[in-house]
Amino acid sequence: GDLLTRAGRHSLKIGGEVHRYQWDIFSSTNRAGVWRFSGLEQFLRAGAGGGATAFLALPADATHPASDNSKDLRQTLIGGYIQDGFSISERFQVNAGVRYEFATLIHDMQGRTAFMPDVWHDPEVQVGALLDHNPSKGGISPRLSLTWSPFGGRGTVVRAGAGIYYDQVLAYALDTLKNGAPFNRSVFRTDRKST
Repeated sequence: GDLLTRAGRHSLKIGGEVHRYQWDIFSSTNRAGVWRFSGLEQFLRAGAGGGATAFLALPADATHPASDNSKDLRQTLIGGYIQDGFSISERFQVNAGVRYEFATLIHDMQGRTAFMPDVWHDPEVQVGALLDHNPSKGGISPRLSLTWSPFGGRGTVVRAGAGIYYDQVLAYALDTLKNGAPFNRSVFRTDRKST
């Protein structure tokens, strides 16, 4: 909600918002397998093994039956701002304000989040929180704008502004993690004998 009040040359705006995000996501990627052929001849023979039955029973890669590629992600975002518009003259106004947004860390209701602390050296992912700290805690965003009407209230209005803005790490940015290890596993067929 927003609140606007005027006092002399000042016009003060105060507002805030709260968003609760609930993403229940699921993917059927690779559930039926992904079929690969090294060429047209292998495709017409129904696979590198030459037998249709053997190849169709073993796709090139598939999702392991015990895999879980669903997520119940939750997050809350709280934001607030205050802005003062000061009329220096009838034709010139300065607006100064600050906004603060805080987003809780994304979490899965069932604890199905994983991370890799060191992508170069760690051999496997670890189960736990995606981030070790909350980057939104310092999200103070100052802003300043100028409005000039060279001909009074008629016609042309010139506006300029600057500010610091932050993008929050929201759950939609992590949608593809539902297909990641260790909860979702793939099985690969490595037998590629040709006949």
